[in-house]
Amino acid sequence: MDNNVNNNNAEIRAFETYSDTTGWGFYNRFTIGMLCMSALVNSLSYVALPMALAVSNCNMLTVPISMVLKIFTSFFLGRSIGGLITSSICDRYGRKKYMIYGLICMFMSLFTMSFAYSGYVINTAVIFLGVGVESTSITAKLLVAEMLPKNRRGLYIVLYDFFWILGYIITTSLVILLETSVLIAMTKDPDSLATWRIILAICGGFNLVIACACALLEESPRYILHSGRTYLAYLILKQVYAINNSCYADYYKVREESLRNLVKGYDLTYSEPADTLEMLKRLCCRTWNAVKMLFSKKYRCITLILICIKTPIIIMGFFHLNAVCSKILTANSLGVSPKTLTGTNFLYPIYHEMSLNESNITEPNMCAVNEESELYYRYFLLLTGAMLPGVVFSLVLIEILGRKPILSVCSLVSNICFLILCYLNLEELNLVWYSVILGCSVAIFSTISVVNIESYPTAIRATAQGVTSFFGHFLCMFVFNFIMVEPSILFLIMGVASFGSFIGTFFLPELKSTPMAE
Repeated sequence: MDNNVNNNNAEIRAFETYSDTTGWGFYNRFTIGMLCMSALVNSLSYVALPMALAVSNCNMLTVPISMVLKIFTSFFLGRSIGGLITSSICDRYGRKKYMIYGLICMFMSLFTMSFAYSGYVINTAVIFLGVGVESTSITAKLLVAEMLPKNRRGLYIVLYDFFWILGYIITTSLVILLETSVLIAMTKDPDSLATWRIILAICGGFNLVIACACALLEESPRYILHSGRTYLAYLILKQVYAINNSCYADYYKVREESLRNLVKGYDLTYSEPADTLEMLKRLCCRTWNAVKMLFSKKYRCITLILICIKTPIIIMGFFHLNAVCSKILTANSLGVSPKTLTGTNFLYPIYHEMSLNESNITEPNMCAVNEESELYYRYFLLLTGAMLPGVVFSLVLIEILGRKPILSVCSLVSNICFLILCYLNLEELNLVWYSVILGCSVAIFSTISVVNIESYPTAIRATAQGVTSFFGHFLCMFVFNFIMVEPSILFLIMGVASFGSFIGTFFLPELKSTPMAE
């Protein structure tokens, strides 16, 4: 069997050729199941933060409005710098362990926040929450991409995003539909436990359960080959073969020698020093060399295009667009003309008439029983549900049409919708345009993640994810603290960014059903 593999790939020797010989069975399904559960708890942890902050205003033990931007600034700091550091470490020390570390990090940070009574403690915990959210998302997708067959690779990477959106919808719906009505009754009891703390604690507990289950996964054999441990990678492939085919591992026909030199090291591998300071020095040098490789002549164009496409998508993320579009729709329905949008409008899921005209919000309450709140959360849920068709569109067509057609179509459609919102006053159709924009944003983000993973070698694959996402998260710290913009100007800027993404997709590689770059 091994001879046939070598003969069929005389021109190109790819790891996918040998990983496909393990077959498709229980281990692959278990891997996908665990990573989908990881996506669910990742989205629960992400959405728990803004929802818990909003719900806190229903209780006596509340998080002041003045702290909201500070808390989100800490969160973006964790996602940018922490995500960049952990992704670089992931390329050195492996995917599996840092996915588990990320889940544990989210568990500890959410539990710390649920018992915190100090703004300093909350801000510190939120930084680690950002690190956990970003590192778990990166490593989980890498485990999927580096283990599963090439003809299904894009499908299962997007499947992770599908379950992430599903978790987002479930969490948002439960908090809005269930918690607010319960809280109205609970606030009558001054001794009741603050529900926002319960939300954080429950979401944190799920992370610990999934972290324990993910310990049963194997490390990525592609990463192990990159680190020079050929025999260990061979043993993992034999074990996967035995589990998938319910037979003895000795029946695996591929030889260890066939796996040598499949994955290049690019001079980024080294023996681990015994001294801690020397270890940190070597790790910093490796990270610097990996970043230089990302901006080398071979990868510079791809890296810059990915940064330009991902940055506006990250800044105007799903939750940010969902919150601000719902507020604009509510204001229009109430006959209010929103003049200026500030950072709190994008981050804080509470409608208050003054929040659309002044930077300071006074006395908002998620549990308020009034027409404004009811209308706002109705729009919020409608726009939340609009994300699902976008990720389903990408999920179904990514292995049929490819990556670039989906990116091109969604970028162009988003551009058209933004320009319609900017120049045409069609308030009765605004809900449709916002829904299409959110669906396209999800499809673009899911598909660009696939391109990001496929376009770089194993030696720098995680670092590439961290670097291309870094600028978006880092700029969020400044954008939402200083932004004061009219809705029409915001839509014009996003329309220009969408058109830029449309142009940029033509310069990206198309790696559908082909081996990943090595």
